[in-house]
Amino acid sequence: MKKLILLTILVIIAQLLLMSQTVTYGDSDHTLDQEIIGLKNSNQKLELEIASSVSCTSLSKEVGENGFVKLAEIQSNNDLSIALRR
Repeated sequence: MKKLILLTILVIIAQLLLMSQTVTYGDSDHTLDQEIIGLKNSNQKLELEIASSVSCTSLSKEVGENGFVKLAEIQSNNDLSIALRR
């Protein structure tokens, strides 16, 4: 039982030493800054992809490809166009 307690204490001390070295050398700070920059770049790329996929031109193209008819075409072929203009 004493060996287990001693081993646990040694592991905790080793962990504390490794943590203090990492903080002292600033490794974690530098890697975190790099990760933040990478995530910001990824976020900008995703925003551009989303904006382009939701743009009016791409949506109207998809509408045409999926067989939907534009409202102007429906109004010109329908006698209810007067009611829709009111």
